[in-house]
Amino acid sequence: MQYQKILAVCDKELSGKILDKEINFEVKPEFYGTTEINEEKLSELFQEVNSANLIGNKSVSVALKKKIIEEKNIIKINNIPHAQVYFIKGE
Repeated sequence: MQYQKILAVCDKELSGKILDKEINFEVKPEFYGTTEINEEKLSELFQEVNSANLIGNKSVSVALKKKIIEEKNIIKINNIPHAQVYFIKGE
């Protein structure tokens, strides 16, 4: 059985914040983690995972810069960019 790896990344200043009470969108440290990484490390991690959940200007901009997502893939939650990515990898 092969396990799937999910990468959850948020901008540091969003950690622990409730972005939208109506849809109950909270940037929980339990999900997004507390380890700080730089753009280079994030780029490396994209190569190691099957999916990514990104919230925040910085996090989403790295995915845009690396052409992992396009503008049309981004939604805004109270004007904060959010994207989910699913990588399909061959064996």
